[in-house]
Amino acid sequence: MNLALSLLAACERHPEAEALPGHTYARLRERAARIAGGLGLERGDRLVVVLDNRVETALLYWAAQWAGVVFVPLSWRLSAAELDYCIADSGATLVLREADPLPDGDEHPGAFDLDEREPSLMLYTSGTTGRPKGVPRSHRADRAGGLSQALQHGYLPGDRTLGVMPLYHTMGIHSLVAMHLVGGCFVSLPRWDPGEALRLIEEQRISSLYLAPTLFHDLVHHPGVSRRDLTSVRALGYAGAAMTSALVERCAALFQPDVFVNH
Repeated sequence: MNLALSLLAACERHPEAEALPGHTYARLRERAARIAGGLGLERGDRLVVVLDNRVETALLYWAAQWAGVVFVPLSWRLSAAELDYCIADSGATLVLREADPLPDGDEHPGAFDLDEREPSLMLYTSGTTGRPKGVPRSHRADRAGGLSQALQHGYLPGDRTLGVMPLYHTMGIHSLVAMHLVGGCFVSLPRWDPGEALRLIEEQRISSLYLAPTLFHDLVHHPGVSRRDLTSVRALGYAGAAMTSALVERCAALFQPDVFVNH
């Protein structure tokens, strides 16, 4: 199943559930279709997005899937030269940055017949041993990745996750994809701030956290942590590095999760 059809199925199953803050699934389908219609891109074209983890980034991801366009998120931390290289290397047809408004047009009908083996996403490697390399992933692979995350993390219908890990990284994309598979809500945090993260956990009733160990360290040692209601959190997952025993114990004591996994 390609991701346009998968999103349509999610929107038909849970039209009134919240998919993104301020967006029900019915509203997400409409916005994604209108943005897709405004992109002016053909199937297989490459859409480069240089944005942090804002709601607009998630909307552009789903719009690209709806239109059968390859989503190419690049880190806003890259230098101008690095960005220029990746944009050229990706074969981008359109580049959207922070100052650009979201496209808007007539609703795109949806690329529902697109072969699920076609590319959905291209992520760039860190380039630690040379220039970054674009790694394409298919609709089928990314949907499977989201499903695997939902299963390993024990997500439940209607769960709410904090979108902290960058959407130019596989951890962020899998969190976004996993949420639509369980009718859940992806609550984006544009840039890491432990105080703001704690506020969102309380106010948005976040039920799952999927972070790197250093970010868990920031949360549990934040001076304001004791003033926040964190009882909504029931699932913790981490990846990217090992977690010390002391940090595991601190997280377990603070959140008292039902599920705590090393992804």
